[in-house]
Amino acid sequence: MNEHPTGGISGVDPRREIDLIWTRDIKAKRTLLPPSDHLRELIELGLVEMRDDVLPITSTGHRVLD
Repeated sequence: MNEHPTGGISGVDPRREIDLIWTRDIKAKRTLLPPSDHLRELIELGLVEMRDDVLPITSTGHRVLD
């Protein structure tokens, strides 16, 4: 991903940027659960799954982050 000069990710909607940041933090095990509205979006985007209160990153999530 290209970093925007002002600190954002260039070409990405700010809301989607937040979702990507949450996904990156979940992958790095820096957070357990994001706020419910972001969690719902992450699941709908196919970036994470909910399994017994654990959020594994999906293959789609790994591809987006790599």
